[in-house]
This record gives sequence, structure tokens and C-alpha cells, in this order.
Amino acid sequence: MSLKARIAIPAILLAVFALFTGYYLSYKDLQDYDECYKYIHMDGQSLIVSELWESIGGCDEALQPEFDGFTEDFFGFTGLAYRIECKDNNYAAQSAIYPQFENPIPDDADYYDSVPDLDGDDWLIINRESKSSRVRVAMASTYEMTFLDFLQTLDFAIMAGMVVLGSALFYFLLAWLLSPIQKLRKTAEGPNIDLQILQSPVELRPLKNLILGFKDREASADKLKSSQLDKERYFTANAAHELLTPLSAIKTEVQLQQRLVDDDEMKSWLGDLLSRVNRATHTVDQLMTLARLDPDSTPGEKSPVDIGMLMTEITEDYTERLSSKFVTITQIYSNNNAVYAYPGLIETLLRNLISNAVKYTPVEGKIEMKTKADNGWLHITVSNSCERLPAYLVDQMFDRFVRGPHEVETGSGLGLAISQRIAQLHETELNTAIAPEKDNLSFSLTLPLA
Repeated sequence: MSLKARIAIPAILLAVFALFTGYYLSYKDLQDYDECYKYIHMDGQSLIVSELWESIGGCDEALQPEFDGFTEDFFGFTGLAYRIECKDNNYAAQSAIYPQFENPIPDDADYYDSVPDLDGDDWLIINRESKSSRVRVAMASTYEMTFLDFLQTLDFAIMAGMVVLGSALFYFLLAWLLSPIQKLRKTAEGPNIDLQILQSPVELRPLKNLILGFKDREASADKLKSSQLDKERYFTANAAHELLTPLSAIKTEVQLQQRLVDDDEMKSWLGDLLSRVNRATHTVDQLMTLARLDPDSTPGEKSPVDIGMLMTEITEDYTERLSSKFVTITQIYSNNNAVYAYPGLIETLLRNLISNAVKYTPVEGKIEMKTKADNGWLHITVSNSCERLPAYLVDQMFDRFVRGPHEVETGSGLGLAISQRIAQLHETELNTAIAPEKDNLSFSLTLPLA
């Protein structure tokens, strides 16, 4: 959750709490008024109304005012209803919600009692006499305002405005107080020099120094890692180059001896030796390929590559080997298989995956290759049945020089490491899926459609 959200949510909750608190404390239930307070409140209101009535000549028929001031809104504010009766004539004025009683209210001055209206609700009634009139003030002893009524009062508008204003001030105050933390966070994402010159409050300086320390250690670690990778690539490339020359000489000599000797046993032994030389040469080639693949570099330009066509061509190179092992191969390709990729590298990746599938699929096993286009991406999968995989291979699938169980084919144990590196150069990952019985292995990656 963002910092702004953390500030806004308490402000909103505070506003809602204030509104409901104001409603319940001020309007919800007037029957909780203290009896003494009720009387004082009604008596004071009766004096005010009486003086107002006399000051405007209320009982003068020529000046009889409309009693519009005592409306439901005013009743909602005071909790009272009013009626004024003139002594000299029959004129009377009352507020809109003044209750109707079955029996007339006694005219006795200082009358104060509870009287039921026609609806059965109890009202407290107080009488006061002025020079020309009699003032009656009524209060619903069990009056209860609904929240909807409360929303229609002027008090709600005033309270809501105060809450909104208070919430806004609370939000901006907290935002101002927390702005140094926000500034420190944004600056920490940039260069160290900007963080070093940043002026922070005293309380944040230890945190600032801690972040600087972390960034320095991270930079040192990255530099050390880069240096180690450079040394590793330099050593691998040099070692591989130095090995290729003697291996080529040995291979040439072995082939020459095979043609010169007539002894079948010797020819068989030389054939085994040639196989080992070829395997060593393949390993050296793989090492040189791995040394050239830098995850931080961009090897040329990407261009459209038809993955389905490429996988079909690679598979044709293994037709004889697949037939000799009676392997069933299934190819399911999408209508659109063109992706943006580095052509040479993506061919190496797919060739490694298909080569592994051919090597490790047992006799009468199954290989499946498929692609699926979805929302601008192509999902590529190569899966094969295999012997039950040991635990070490499941955990170390992409480690260098790790080979499958009962390895009888030539291989260096570098193919999957190289494939993963190529996938990273394409800004994706080579993922594995292993059947619960560990007798089926699947490799997959996703590339953007061209």
C-alpha cells in the first residue's frame, strides 16, 4: 500500500466517525435529555418566542406575521415545536410540525406536563403567558431523528464541511511531515551523488547513511562479480583455444592410423579413441560458445524467425536416430510462429533442447514439440519421456557439466547452461516442468511475436 493511501484511509475513516458521532450525540435520541435540562431548554425557548411575538405585534390582526420561521428544519435544530394563541381574538400560529392533541391543553400558566398526541406519541408541553398571547412549547419526549433526516439539516452541511476541511488539512499535514521520507526514497533510487548531497532531517540521517552503505556494497559486489565473470570468460576462451589445436592434431592422427592398420581390434580401439576426441572437441566448442554469451551484451540485431519451421528443420537432422529408437515424435505448431529473436542463438537453443530430447528419450518413447500464440506472445515447449530422473538432476538442471543418468551419448553437460544464457539474452527464462513420476521432462520459454 502506498504512503498516500496510508494517509488517506485514516482521514476518510476519521471523517465517517465524526459524522456518525455528531449524529448520535446530537440528534439520535432526545429522550436522554436530563429532565431539568428539558425544562430549562423549553422555558428559555418560550421566552424567546414570546418576546419575538410581542416585538412584532403578533396579536395585531393587521400585523399578524406568517410563522414560517418555525419549520421542520428549525424543529430539527432545536427539537421543539411552537404554538402561540392570542388572548384578545381567536388567532393562533404554530410551527409546521406542532402535534395534534385529542384533548385541549389547559390554559394554566406555568403548565408543564407530558401529553399524548393523536398518534400516541408523548409530548412535553409548557405554557407561558405574555401581555397579549399565550405561548406553548412542545418537545417530543421520545423524538428520534433518522440519519436521512439528519442529512437534510443545515447542521449536517456545516459538520460535513468541517470534516472535509479537517480531513484535507490532516492529509496535507501528514504529507508535509512525511515528505522527507518520500524524497529520500526517490533520491535513493538514483545515483549515489544525489543521495550524498540530499539535505535530510536529523532523524533520517542514520537511514540515509545506511542506504548509502547498502548501495556502496551493492556496487562493489556488482563490480567484483563483473570482474570474476570477465576472468572466467577470458580463461575459458583461452583454454578452449589452446585445446582445439592439439585435439585437431590428435583427431587427424587417429583417423590416419585407422586407415593404416589392418587389425580389427586395433581399429575398434582407435574408433573408441576417436569418439572420445570428438566428445572433447564438442565440449571445447561448447565452452567457447558459453564464453562468448554475455548476458549484459546485445549480440547483433533481432529479426523475425519462424520457430515452427526452424524446429522442423532441426528435427529432420535427427530422423535416423529417432527411427533407430522407434521414438514417436509429435509436432503441434501455431499458425503464427514468427518471433523477434537473434537467429543464430535461438537456433542453438532449440537445437540443444531437441538434441537433449533425442538423447534421453528411451526406446519407444515419445517427444512432443509445440507452439501456442497468445496475446502477442509465442509459448514454445519441447517435452519428452525419459528414465526416472534423480533428485540431483532436478535441482541442478541448468548447472554446467551436469549430465543425465546412464549417459551413453556424447555430451558435455553444457547444453542447458548455454540455452538458459541464450534465453536470458532474449529477456526471458527457460523453464522446466517435471511429471510427478519424474518420467517426463518439459522445457518451455516465451518470446514476443513478430
